[in-house]
Amino acid sequence: MAHSTLSIACGSAFWGDTPMATAQLLGDDRLDFIVYDYLSEVTMTLLAKMKTKDASAGFAADFMTDVIEPHLARCKERGIKLIANAGGTNPRALKAKIEAFASGIGISVRVACVEGDDVSSSSAAKATGRKLVSANAYLGAAGIVAALDGGADVVVTGRCVDSALVLAPAIHRFGWKWNDYDRLSQASLAGHVIECGTQCTGGNFTDWESVPGRENVGFPIVRLEDGGDFLVTKPSGTGGLVSVATVAEQVLYEIGDPANFLLPDVICDWTNIRIEASGPDRVRISGAKGRAPTATYKVSATELAGFRISTTASVSGGPAREKARSIGEAILKRCSHALHERGIGPYSETRIEALGGGDQFLLRNSAAHDDAKALELLAKEIAPAATSLAPGVTSLLGGRAQPSPRVRFGSFLIAKSEVSVTAEVGSQSKPVSVASDTIGAPTVSSSSA
Repeated sequence: MAHSTLSIACGSAFWGDTPMATAQLLGDDRLDFIVYDYLSEVTMTLLAKMKTKDASAGFAADFMTDVIEPHLARCKERGIKLIANAGGTNPRALKAKIEAFASGIGISVRVACVEGDDVSSSSAAKATGRKLVSANAYLGAAGIVAALDGGADVVVTGRCVDSALVLAPAIHRFGWKWNDYDRLSQASLAGHVIECGTQCTGGNFTDWESVPGRENVGFPIVRLEDGGDFLVTKPSGTGGLVSVATVAEQVLYEIGDPANFLLPDVICDWTNIRIEASGPDRVRISGAKGRAPTATYKVSATELAGFRISTTASVSGGPAREKARSIGEAILKRCSHALHERGIGPYSETRIEALGGGDQFLLRNSAAHDDAKALELLAKEIAPAATSLAPGVTSLLGGRAQPSPRVRFGSFLIAKSEVSVTAEVGSQSKPVSVASDTIGAPTVSSSSA
């Protein structure tokens, strides 16, 4: 059922958030959309590595197991649409998986995927001169709007700005123009407030001890009006706290310059917003301003920077802290000598940590190197410490450590004209042209394939 006020909830702040969120949110009888944020820079790197090993992988599988499989039928029955950036590096594969599941249980749903954020083959990526593992543009709301306009019940995307998950349904429902910048800024602010899930409902509040019912903290809901003003709340009967303070802390989260917060669809000015209590667990926000976006997207890029390893062992007895550090230093000296003898360069970084208290400490030796075999040598020298360095080395936690790729993050800008965004709804694929002029108005081609 549609309402004059658009109700949008957030059911995930990151890949690995609680699977209990959707069931809790479905207790609210006024939901129009539930959005899910799964992606971070680290997550994109992990998903890219997964896809290189398996072409059918590369998406956040939790969206299937925690949301689609247990709740799709109920959401479809109630007319609640789902939007998630769970597509990661393979939105098309996730779309196919959702469609197969829905078909298997006899539910008719229109599933859409938005693609185009992968710019690893672009001239801008090549111009970096680096061997990139991944390069993904932070897309805006245009692809999601196109999918919703095409009748999608479920939309999965790759990398996009988190707030676009909320901005898109607002544009779709209210018919806003792409140069309604103040409204776009308001809805982007609504998305920013709820994108981190329960952070705005007391889950990460400075005065955490004042938050009641934290064992059942409520996930956030925004009630967004056509004019752009919105109310922040949570499902009734849940724990947590929605107050001016909890919401204001989230507003300040990761925005840099509040007068110049750059998003793909609008440049936001939030310096004069009003955050006002509007009843128990109800906070109203208004006053956001916006102006035309830039002609570029920000790109999050990663590259391999060798390998790293962290080895651990339990050390007890005697002056345990001093013993643990001494053992760690001896192991690194032993390995450094072995590397020199084999004609291998030294470790680029090393670190020794002794964590614990009293007569029980955890020794952690960490190192980095371009050659994984140099780190395997370090891993093999931990167990021998029990008989060759000092008494009290009692266990290796988790078995022998293995080197893992070390990833370096970076970013660059890419012209919007270089990025080809598509929205595929069912079997219909439509290119989304995102203009780079001062209006910045995305259009959807009428062609389909």
